[in-house]
Amino acid sequence: MTSQITTVLADDHPLFRAGVRMVLEEDPNITIVGEAGNGREALALIERTTPVVAVLDIEMPELSGLKVAETLHEQGSATHVMILTMHDQTEFLDAATEVSVKGFLLKDAVESEILAAIHAVASGKYYFSPDLSGRVLQQSRGEGPRSELQRSLDVLTQREREIVALIAKGMTSREIANRLFLSRRTVENYRARICQKLSLSGSFGLLKFALEHKEQLSP
Repeated sequence: MTSQITTVLADDHPLFRAGVRMVLEEDPNITIVGEAGNGREALALIERTTPVVAVLDIEMPELSGLKVAETLHEQGSATHVMILTMHDQTEFLDAATEVSVKGFLLKDAVESEILAAIHAVASGKYYFSPDLSGRVLQQSRGEGPRSELQRSLDVLTQREREIVALIAKGMTSREIANRLFLSRRTVENYRARICQKLSLSGSFGLLKFALEHKEQLSP
């Protein structure tokens, strides 16, 4: 029997939230334990109920979805966070990646994708809305004949490959630094160098690359 996926839903638009609720209620394995209309309410609700998944709008009054995710990350919360967004700019996704957000879903894809996304995130996997990741990779990756060569794992040192492998496991720079007994700044320098070698831009692009090559990075 599949375990119930307890879920908190937070969005400051009641009609949109009602529409998401209707989709979630179609799945007998998902239970909504609470809803919030702003980030501060969402954070308090998540802290009180510790749902398996929190579905957060990226922009909310009082606290943004990213700020809620950041606070939960700092607290070591067991709740997996999924972000709903209208944005495909890399800076939003880079910030979310750094605070261990597991799911990124465009709002206009909610009806068709959110059930699959919640199940993936609940099991500890990443979920990227295909349209979202496609748009971002077009922004973040250079074009031209050298692009594929630059993205090859062969251009990375053993230490760089090790860091990419840890990124693929969902670890942040701080967590990688603790694992490898390095400073966070050193890890950030490694990440910047890896992105330069692979013609990637930002944490989200690097995370996507790491996940795409996860099997190749396994010992």
